[in-house]
Amino acid sequence: MPELLASCARPAWDFARVEELWARFSPLTPYGRDEKERRLVYADRSALEELYDLAEEAARDLAASSQASRDRVTYHLRRVPRLPFPRPGSGEADGERPSLELIEVFQVKKFLANYRAVAGLCGEAARSRFGLGFRAAELAALLDRGGSDPETFFVADSYHPGLPALRAEIASVDEELRRSRAAAKSAALAERGLDFGFRDFLVLPHERASGLLDCACGEARFSVEAYDGSSCVVRLQDGPASLLLAERRDELAARERELEAEALAGISEAIGAAAAELYGYADALREYDLARARALLAAELGCVRPELGSPSLAVEGGRFLPLEGDCLRLSLAYAPLTVEIGESAAVLFGSNMGGKTVALQSLLFFQLAAQAGLFVPARRFATAPYPVLRYVGELRVPAAPGSGPAGAAPAGEGPREGLSGFGFEIRAFVEAWEAARPGGAFLVFDEFARTTSSAEAEAILSAALGGLLGLPGARALFSTHFRGVARLPGVRYLRMRGLDRDEAARSMLSGEPAAERIRRINRMMRYEILEAEEDSGDSDAIAIASLLGLDEGVSRAAAERYAARGRLGDARGKET
Repeated sequence: MPELLASCARPAWDFARVEELWARFSPLTPYGRDEKERRLVYADRSALEELYDLAEEAARDLAASSQASRDRVTYHLRRVPRLPFPRPGSGEADGERPSLELIEVFQVKKFLANYRAVAGLCGEAARSRFGLGFRAAELAALLDRGGSDPETFFVADSYHPGLPALRAEIASVDEELRRSRAAAKSAALAERGLDFGFRDFLVLPHERASGLLDCACGEARFSVEAYDGSSCVVRLQDGPASLLLAERRDELAARERELEAEALAGISEAIGAAAAELYGYADALREYDLARARALLAAELGCVRPELGSPSLAVEGGRFLPLEGDCLRLSLAYAPLTVEIGESAAVLFGSNMGGKTVALQSLLFFQLAAQAGLFVPARRFATAPYPVLRYVGELRVPAAPGSGPAGAAPAGEGPREGLSGFGFEIRAFVEAWEAARPGGAFLVFDEFARTTSSAEAEAILSAALGGLLGLPGARALFSTHFRGVARLPGVRYLRMRGLDRDEAARSMLSGEPAAERIRRINRMMRYEILEAEEDSGDSDAIAIASLLGLDEGVSRAAAERYAARGRLGDARGKET
């Protein structure tokens, strides 16, 4: 239902690296995979609560079943095929019953067999919750009538009254043909010394093969074709009696095909009558498959159900999984995120390398995961669903091909021709502003206005904050290293803890290679979010530059000039 969906621009999805989580969400049926590929982001709380409820029901069912049973359900979900005819009412061949080929009837039988297996392996509560009932016993019995196993189908004698006698006659003719051809092979061996055995032809030297064309004596007759410059292919020719039998066999086979077509027409009619019921089973399987995949992902990653309807954005022990994986590969410690923001706007200060971009990525990652119907990797996550989600800033994460949510334009598209970097930033802000006006939005601005001077950037940021405070239902998160942003009522001002300077002073070694210095600095960054106090006069950026080898005199002079900003009453870095 489109009115339930949020407007999520592609850059937001890519900036938050949600695709790396989405890739681990693994429905198994074709219907579940189709839904996954849509990457729906929901705006309606009741729709999301329903998805969460279904995931919890699937989790309870998984917990109550044995490992063998869970493995069998996985097996059968993987084997569910698509139904080989359009959904009734879809506009494709409306009002017409499907006319199915043999392979398509087989697909229907396979679908029913695996659906029934999944339903039978689920607990009673799950069957009821997902509507995994079965009311097509008559159709199933029809498809099973041939006596084959659950995943094969052929038109057995029982499907048409004329087939038993016809196939008996075919079998009799086949036996006569077999005896006639066996006699011809015996004659070839006796008369010419040619042993065909179970083969249909022999390859003989040209001279010997040419002699076989003498038909004046013996019962065996041969056809000879050139094979290469020195050899020929020799085949036995049917005699008059065998030719008559072969003609009769062709006539009987044609009649058999007619009767099989009549039988398939009757089976197709029965399948057509049950088409709506079968698509109901497909829908139930899709919902169960998706809920089960959500439950398995939540259990695998230690995720929690989001709390919706919260006036605050709150996360406890939130794990930004893409970064957690990056840290693991680099043998770096990862710090989960804990923060609560009750205000409609928040500004996060911090130096470069201090983690403010990662903090925004994490919060948007959690929000998008929740609005995509997934549980969140955290001890607690509380939020509200938003009808619009936007990111404005540099897209530092390459977009995965085809990875955007439903209806989103690819990152980087838009009217940017002829715009400077600053012009493009402002255009992206305007688009986010306009999208947010109708009724609420979750907006993330990373280093907004970084492409202009500090004084201008601080003025634009301050004005943007004031304007966004007037948008009902909007929650805006900014990161910046400009400390002169206006302190406005209703805005939360936060900072990254940043570099542990005491640890840095103890650990950094002079003369150490630059690559090792960078690794050490990464280990000494503290990615905690704290309240932003008055500017202390210290700069992480200058400290990091010094640790990376900036001349000591240059570093000292930079630190003095930075501290002097406060003493001279510079408006930047002060509350305004």
